[in-house]
Amino acid sequence: MRPETFRPLPEPIRNSDLSQLWEIINIPEESRLLIITWLCECLRIDTPFPLLEIIGEQGSAKSTTQSMLRQLIDPNACNLRAAPKTIEDIFIAAGVNWLVSYENMSHLSAPIQDTFCVIATGGGFAKRKLYSDADESVINVKRPIILNGISAAVTAQDLIDRTISVEMPVISNRQESTLLWKIYDINHAKFLGAILDIFSHALEHLSSIQLPSAANRPRLIEFAKLGMAIAKSLGKSEEDFLSQFNTSRQESINRTIDASPAASALIEWFENHPSNSLTISLKELYEKLARIRSSNTESWPRSPKGLADALRRAAPALRQFGIEFRSLGKTGSYVLWEIKRLEK
Repeated sequence: MRPETFRPLPEPIRNSDLSQLWEIINIPEESRLLIITWLCECLRIDTPFPLLEIIGEQGSAKSTTQSMLRQLIDPNACNLRAAPKTIEDIFIAAGVNWLVSYENMSHLSAPIQDTFCVIATGGGFAKRKLYSDADESVINVKRPIILNGISAAVTAQDLIDRTISVEMPVISNRQESTLLWKIYDINHAKFLGAILDIFSHALEHLSSIQLPSAANRPRLIEFAKLGMAIAKSLGKSEEDFLSQFNTSRQESINRTIDASPAASALIEWFENHPSNSLTISLKELYEKLARIRSSNTESWPRSPKGLADALRRAAPALRQFGIEFRSLGKTGSYVLWEIKRLEK
C-alpha cells in the first residue's frame, strides 16, 4: 500500500551516530534515551506503542523537532497535521500513515483520548458501508502516535499510562530553519543508520535484561525493557534509562492529579485526617470534599456517583501518592468505600 503522501526513506548508512541530530533538534540531554527508545519502539509491530507528547512554550521548536523525528522513520508529504475533529478522522489517518502525528494540541476530549489508547494498543473502527444496508467498512490499526502542544493535553489516566512526555527547553541561540533542514537532509541516511544500529544492538541484549521488581514495574513493560537494552548497547547503565523514564512517569502522575479536582480534594482532605484507614459512605465523602473544593472548579462532579467515577479514573495515580480508594460494596442503603494510606 502506497498512499500519495508517502515519501521514500534514504538508504541507511552503517556505523553512524546521532551527535549531529541533537545539535539541530531541541531535545534535552536527560530525555534523549526516551526519544531513541520511542523511535526504536515505533519499528516493532508486535508490542504496544507508547504515545510521545512534546511540550514546550511558544518558540521552543516543538513542530520542527516533531517533524524531524517523524521524517527520520516515516517521511510524509504532511508530517504534521492539525487536531482531528472526529474519531473517524483519526482512524482514517492511521489507516494510511504509519506514524499518527498531530501538532498544536491544546485540548483532547475524553473520546479522542480513548481513541488514542485503542490505536496505540490495536483496535478497529467500523461504520456502515455507503450505499449498503448490511455491509461494514472496517479500519483495523495499531500505530505509534506523536503530539505537541504548549500545555499538556493528555490527562486521562489510561492514556497517561501509555504516554512518554518530554518538555522542551527555551531556545537561547536561534538558527534559520532552512539551514537546520539542509543539515538534516544531508545527514538523514546517517541518522537512520544510527537508529537501526542502536536497535539491532539492543535486540542482542534484550533477552538478558532483568526488569525491576513486580511492585515497581511500569505499565509499558515492553518499552521499559527495550529502553534498558538500548542504554546498555550505548555503554550506559540500565538505571540511566529508568531514571529518565521514572521522571517522565512521575510528571505524568502529577498531571493526572492536577487535572482531577476530585482527586486533589481527596488528597488534601485525607492528608489532614488522623486515621490511616477510613470506611465512609460515598454521600458523606462527597459532602466533606465539596467543602474544600476550589470555588472556581467547573469540572467538579455533580453527584456522589460522579465523584466515584472520577476517583476510579484517578485511582492508579492516587496509589502513587500513597492512597488506596476502593468500594466495599453495598451495606444497607449505602455503598461503603475504604480509604487507606499505603507505603509510598
